[in-house]
Amino acid sequence: SKNTKQPSSIGERLLYTTNNGQPGLSASTALIDREGSLWLGFDKKGLVRVTEKNLFKLPLAYNYESHDNALAVTDKNNHLWAVTKGGLKEIWQDTNEIWSDVTHYMSEIGVHDNHFGIRVDTFGTLWIAHSEKGIVQYSIKPNVRGKQSALRLLNKFTPGVHYPKSPLESFSIDKKNLLWVSLEHKRLLILDPQKKQPFIKQLDSSNGLPHERCRSIFHDNSGNVWLGYERAGIIRIPVHEVNIILSGKRMLNNRALVGEKITFPVGIKGDAVRTIFQDNEGIMWFGTSQNGLLMWDSGTFRSFTIQQGLPSNAVNSIHLNGRNHLWIGTMMGATYLEKQTSLFYFNSDLLGKSILSSGSTRNGVLWFVSTDGMYVYHPPLTRQIKETPDIKLTRFRVNHKEELWNNDLELTEEQNNCEFEFAAITYVNDYAVQYRWRLTGESNWHPWTSYNIASYSRLEPGEYSLEVEALDHLADVKDKKTVAYHFQIVTPFWKQLWFRIPIWFVLVGTGPIVYAKRISKFKRKQRAQQEFSRKLIEGQEQERKRIAHELHDSLGQNLILIKNNADLGLLQSNRYEQGIKQKFDEISSIASEVLKETKNISYNLRPYQLESLGLTQTLETTLAQIEKSTSLVITKKIDDINALVKKENEIHLYRIIQECMNNILKHSNATGATIEIRKLEKEIVVSVHDNGKGLISEQPNSHQGLGHRGIEERVRILDGKFIITSSPNAGTSIIIHIPIGETST
Repeated sequence: SKNTKQPSSIGERLLYTTNNGQPGLSASTALIDREGSLWLGFDKKGLVRVTEKNLFKLPLAYNYESHDNALAVTDKNNHLWAVTKGGLKEIWQDTNEIWSDVTHYMSEIGVHDNHFGIRVDTFGTLWIAHSEKGIVQYSIKPNVRGKQSALRLLNKFTPGVHYPKSPLESFSIDKKNLLWVSLEHKRLLILDPQKKQPFIKQLDSSNGLPHERCRSIFHDNSGNVWLGYERAGIIRIPVHEVNIILSGKRMLNNRALVGEKITFPVGIKGDAVRTIFQDNEGIMWFGTSQNGLLMWDSGTFRSFTIQQGLPSNAVNSIHLNGRNHLWIGTMMGATYLEKQTSLFYFNSDLLGKSILSSGSTRNGVLWFVSTDGMYVYHPPLTRQIKETPDIKLTRFRVNHKEELWNNDLELTEEQNNCEFEFAAITYVNDYAVQYRWRLTGESNWHPWTSYNIASYSRLEPGEYSLEVEALDHLADVKDKKTVAYHFQIVTPFWKQLWFRIPIWFVLVGTGPIVYAKRISKFKRKQRAQQEFSRKLIEGQEQERKRIAHELHDSLGQNLILIKNNADLGLLQSNRYEQGIKQKFDEISSIASEVLKETKNISYNLRPYQLESLGLTQTLETTLAQIEKSTSLVITKKIDDINALVKKENEIHLYRIIQECMNNILKHSNATGATIEIRKLEKEIVVSVHDNGKGLISEQPNSHQGLGHRGIEERVRILDGKFIITSSPNAGTSIIIHIPIGETST
């Protein structure tokens, strides 16, 4: 057609032109698909799809926060009323099905940055609540010509006048048209608009209600009142208690408590209840701020979260439309629940929108209030689809990069993060298509969901098959479509058997040789270290022996001469003055002390008895001197061990006993010690025990730790074994086994 006019009705036909989006006036081909959409092809100007429009967006000023699905309502005339920042918005569809809107300015409460709530009662009047300005009631007079309605003020309730002054949280209207109002200061009020003094009752924590903010109030079909709290869960006030409260009588048995607490399921604690709803089967539904949707049926809870298909776990609104679909508004979009299958279906146009409030008109139109406006949705009355569409792979990513797909694809070991995006392509109600999938090795299918992306990370090498099923729950034929995507992650050649088996044989053949060489090298290194330690200790002993001899033979002799000369001077002192005699006496005394100290140093460096008296007598003498010069009580039993070890190794055994005693005296705070040196058939067993505080710390730099390492090194030189046991406040025991006859050389 070459018609250039605007689209116009001609009987039941509608003409489309370039003025309403057609790329040209001459279509070369046309096709009606199975979904009822008309496809037009234009030469060099593209493809056009003409279909019924179901979703309309109506601009609104920024909407206020609402805790109880109370931002908009529908009246008896199918007009929508929404509270916005600019005032009260009336929205309707005229006789030509064109959407119109008008703003009513509410002079009684004005426009402020505090949240509003709106309700409609059984008489069809509007109730609008402002957080700080109060509550107003308007009657609605519809326009018979399909124009805007007229509002007339009926009532106004002001805080501080008609009810306690406190910011309002939420409100509702029961079947008797009584107002139930929750205040920010954790009080629940009941008002009767028909009375001159509307205030009836106040309920708070003194009546057993939680001391928390009440975010939602709901009246079920039986007259029970349900209260949803910010952190205290749900309270139900049974209808008989409601009647007692309204009558002003006391509870039975003078009971002051009101209502009963509904216990949340395990794992849900203190979540804020944002909205409450009852469906036509009497089942209660609760929208929470963090734990998704809760169903309460006959005293049993069931939870629905993003794992079951919700767009978000923050649920703001719940309502039932004419098709018995339970619609849920969340912070990430709107969805509806098919209760028979417990499956959620998305509306893709609303996905990602923050839905604050939702509802439906009597003629089946759905509306959703979002932060960016109001969306009006007309569910299609008919549908041409006879079966579920075929599944197509729309996108394939490897390691977050898009790749071309071909069946039996081979990937490397590094390409182990795969993402499949698929779709059963439909242009009508795509939210009704659900998917599930499973990968090779997974025993269970992923739950049915509208989400159409399957992601897998860190896949091991091997052959895989991703099975995907799709089902359109609005199709006439409920047939599942299935497709499988095959791919393989290839094992690197160095991990495959044909490469590993020869390598294994090479390792098996050369492994023992390499191992033996390493052990031999380690032993040579160990022997070298041991030889170095032995020579170092022997060098120390030789140097000690030399210094001891020097002290004894040279310095000792000179001290003896000094002492003798001083003594001679004392014998002749009667010839001299008394002062000179005193000096000689001091010289003789100092010389005696220095001589004694020199002998002790010489003895500690190299006990002279070791060569003259033997090892056994030297140990006896040393222990006796220790006991004499200290408060330590020593119990000793020493067998004759002379000539049981080589002469040059006797000093090592002596130093071991000496170091054990030094540790006891310096560190243990012991009052007694037991030393046993026993001669057995093939070994000498040395046992040293004290009753001190035990080993508190065995740190590397402690003096006690260094002493033990010195003992351990000398025991190793003697080819012996060294065992030490200790516990706090229980003393320390050291047991040493030294073989007889053969020692390290």
